[in-house]
Amino acid sequence: MTMINVGAIIDREKPGRFHWISFALCTALLIFDGFDSQIAGYVAPALVRDWHLNKAVLGPLFSMGSLGFVVGAMAFGIFADRYGRRAALIGCVLFFGIFSLATAWATTLPEVFVLRFLAGLGVGGAMPNGIALISEYFPARLRATIMMLGGTGYALGSAICGLIGAWAVPAFGWQSLFLIGGGVPLLLLLLWVPFLPESIRFMVLREGDPVQITRMLRRMYPRLAVPSDARFTIAEERRPGFTVGHLFREGRGLATVLLWLAVFCNLAVLAFLLNWLPTLATGAGMPMAQALTATAMFSTGGTFGTMLLGRPMDKYGPQRTLATVLLFVAIPIAAVGAVAGNFGPMAAVIFVIGFFIAGGNAGGISVAGLLYPTFIRSTGVGWTLGVGRSAAFFAPLMGTAFISFGLSITTMFYIMAGFELVAAISYTAMYLRRPLRPIAAMPAVEHVA
Repeated sequence: MTMINVGAIIDREKPGRFHWISFALCTALLIFDGFDSQIAGYVAPALVRDWHLNKAVLGPLFSMGSLGFVVGAMAFGIFADRYGRRAALIGCVLFFGIFSLATAWATTLPEVFVLRFLAGLGVGGAMPNGIALISEYFPARLRATIMMLGGTGYALGSAICGLIGAWAVPAFGWQSLFLIGGGVPLLLLLLWVPFLPESIRFMVLREGDPVQITRMLRRMYPRLAVPSDARFTIAEERRPGFTVGHLFREGRGLATVLLWLAVFCNLAVLAFLLNWLPTLATGAGMPMAQALTATAMFSTGGTFGTMLLGRPMDKYGPQRTLATVLLFVAIPIAAVGAVAGNFGPMAAVIFVIGFFIAGGNAGGISVAGLLYPTFIRSTGVGWTLGVGRSAAFFAPLMGTAFISFGLSITTMFYIMAGFELVAAISYTAMYLRRPLRPIAAMPAVEHVA
């Protein structure tokens, strides 16, 4: 009998056609995930106009999607570690596709609130499972790079939503964006269901059918000789019991808390900037058009940061890279108050901040994918995302409190810089406590009498 260590094979071999098709499928799914996450923001003005609503209802409208995201990220992460990444991803597409589509026929505000929460469940669950599935097919030497590149799908979907919304909503009404965001992913299930693979690491860890694993391994590496009597193993732990509890066992407890703190602090700054930057900039004397353009530079910088920070994370270590990035981003954040009324410097500073903060956000999710082994990876990524996304509730309230206390814009951004310093210290402490290294692998192939 021949024992094959699947993890060692993946780390040894070069990714091929199968890997890049799987990556493309997951990234395409994340594009629609990001698209759906931004719909409410682009339809809100039209909804207020058509239904003659008070703008105060927009807060709960945005919050319902965020609440669904938090619950979905945590719940679907647990589901995926029990039943598989593929089943969880298809379920998430059904959730955000069906309930987004249904929102186009909503006639009352309570209906919209409920449907946005239900769609948010799918949006929140898709990202951690898509990232986990991507990571489990690529070798350790490329894993952070691949997860960061996959994460750009979510950001790209958010940008596409804005471009399509600017054309579709005025021409066809607010319902059109929900029809696109819900209907197209449901149609693409015809592609995802037959071609989206299950994680082979998950299959081996769950002692799946050797025939199916053999078939999958041959698809991954057509030139690899897989004996008919092969049995499969993977050099990773597996523990019984509730998966969330394992995030705090086997020496992972402090690392988990530090990671959650870092991701929360970074996302709090990100959410604060996206919510308050245009208002604060116009309050400092910048025209509205310039304030919105300067704010848009945040997303532009963030896309580049998500694409480019993965390679340094693989080369120098994710925790050290993120600690350095978030330490130095505190400097331009602290400088925002000084340039808030000047468009050119403001746009440049916001681009740099977006590069590091949005890139650091995607990097934090990648750290979760590297920190946790296969049997709790989706749970770990999902709960990290859920804890971080809860900052979306905290940040707008924090801005309101700052204004109520009469703080200057300079003082506000000094405080935001302090949040990033806490995140940098958390990653540093995490590195000192539990530096991330590839799991030691057994020989790829071993013959057993």
